[in-house]
Amino acid sequence: MNFKHNWVLSDKLLVGEAPQNKENLNLLKKYNIKSILCLCDENEFQLNDEILNNFKFTRVVLPDHKNNRSITFTEIRKSLSTLINFLKEGKVYIHCFAGLERSPLICMGYLMYSKNITLIESLEYLMSVNPGTSPMQRNLDQLEKFFFNKENLI
Repeated sequence: MNFKHNWVLSDKLLVGEAPQNKENLNLLKKYNIKSILCLCDENEFQLNDEILNNFKFTRVVLPDHKNNRSITFTEIRKSLSTLINFLKEGKVYIHCFAGLERSPLICMGYLMYSKNITLIESLEYLMSVNPGTSPMQRNLDQLEKFFFNKENLI
């Protein structure tokens, strides 16, 4: 089974699906990933000792297409601040279940923040480096509003 993952920022930020087995985690170790930011709930992705023993790990549960709600500004802020802090310490793997909705959305937010680019520019970039990227429109709208309101900036 393929482990879908792609570099968003070469040798710095890796996005993809939930690592489901020891081979996936060994590949992340080979890439010298230091931290994992998980955007799944516990039912989608179970934390194990292999992760705890080899990576710094944080879980921020974000809504996906199965939820009837949009991402909140608080969830965006927490995800981005965790990602920014992790990146100060080394390479980061950010994932949701399939690597197509939530994790690309937070990568887009990071690019908007760090590269001062627009939502559309960040979406086009993510779609080019992570084929299949498809954040929900309501979450894209929330991300754009988050950055439009300068009080929200990290």
